[in-house]
Amino acid sequence: MSGQAQKPDWIRPPGPLKVWKIIDGYEMMMDGTWSPIKISIQEIPPDRHEEVIQHMCTYFLNDDPVCKSLKTKDDPKRLMDTIMLWRHCLQQGLVVGAFTIDYFGRLSKLAAVNMLLVITDYSELSLVDIVKKFSSPLSIRLFKMYYELSLKADVCKIFGVDKYIYATGLSVAYAYRGQKLGQRLLEARTDIGRYYGIKATSSTFTSPASQVLAERAGFKVAHVQYYANLVNRDGTPAYPDIEATDMKIMIKYLE
Repeated sequence: MSGQAQKPDWIRPPGPLKVWKIIDGYEMMMDGTWSPIKISIQEIPPDRHEEVIQHMCTYFLNDDPVCKSLKTKDDPKRLMDTIMLWRHCLQQGLVVGAFTIDYFGRLSKLAAVNMLLVITDYSELSLVDIVKKFSSPLSIRLFKMYYELSLKADVCKIFGVDKYIYATGLSVAYAYRGQKLGQRLLEARTDIGRYYGIKATSSTFTSPASQVLAERAGFKVAHVQYYANLVNRDGTPAYPDIEATDMKIMIKYLE
């Protein structure tokens, strides 16, 4: 209402960073052998935020079918818009990462990241404010497309909740693939939701690999959108030469 202060966006409450789980993993040594390690699935320390951004630029932009199709990494405006959105996720404080633990018990290498954010009525307004700052018309179009898709699988109505966890990308460093880290990050949402009182999650999974991981982590398909049916105003494919058939909105009740 006019003259009424807008409520703030969702922000992680103050306190020590949450470690959701410590799991067993392995990494390659300098001599080519494999060594067992411990990996911490946890919230991101503030001094590692820029490293998270670089990780996503290095791995997610190279692997995600939509980003590859639209050549996001080679488009300076699209790239900066994407980074702006990721910084917003980090500011909320819910992003989850997988860090190796060194001999002294300290966090070492960043192995994987899932860019999480909480969606409420007020955080949607914050996202709209961010979109207004986008410099690429393509970024704005993509945001509108994802928003319209979310309405076809309205997780708040499906589960009767007023907020949910969403994600804007998941990536695993090449050196740590094959250890189910992507699945472990998706599974961590249950613990995250329980701790922060968020009972549902919904994400758009754009590749077959991520869809399989989501299914293994307990997500269910709520809507399927075929890339071939998405076209520009002139009839050309919205995602030319895309290396996937469809994107899926997948949801989960965080009991």
